[in-house]
Amino acid sequence: YIPHFFVDQKVTIRGEVSPSGKLLTVLDGAYKYTVLTLLEDECTIKDLIIQNSSPDPGHAGILVLSDENTIENCIIRNSYDGIRKKTVKHNKVDSCVFYNNSNTDIRMEFVADSNVIQNNVFQSGPLGIHIEECEKNRIKANLFSTVDGLELTRSIDTDINANDFVCDNLNAQDDTGMNNWKHNGYSDYDAY
Repeated sequence: YIPHFFVDQKVTIRGEVSPSGKLLTVLDGAYKYTVLTLLEDECTIKDLIIQNSSPDPGHAGILVLSDENTIENCIIRNSYDGIRKKTVKHNKVDSCVFYNNSNTDIRMEFVADSNVIQNNVFQSGPLGIHIEECEKNRIKANLFSTVDGLELTRSIDTDINANDFVCDNLNAQDDTGMNNWKHNGYSDYDAY
């Protein structure tokens, strides 16, 4: 498919899945663009492989600039940021696999509040999730096997629950100590 989609109306974009469960629909940025930009609220992105955004800072497999979207059962790979969310609320990322993203798998910043990230796998990248200046997010039941797992910077009231951290360097970091950590598993005890 042609790279660099802008979604500016409420839609569901659903890829094809084989009988064995393999995802068959690929959105490829050809290493030149952000692959998919969500501008409208209440969109659903499901069953897609999203790959090869520009390797330059600021680009992503999916750039989320709207509220109340769902990204579900996708593979997001080979991008600068897998998903980048800026000043958005009430979005959900569920049951996705992230790998080989060169900066972060999910980057949320500047009042990206009340989002849910659950049941995902983060692997083979430098950082699973980076959250900066945000509050009231839920990070639940994810597997982190990246270099660094979860980084919370100037963020508060986030629930981090039932995640497994098996990271090469730092499992998790929270510079405020004002977030809720419960029932997580860690490969070491250098941080939370």
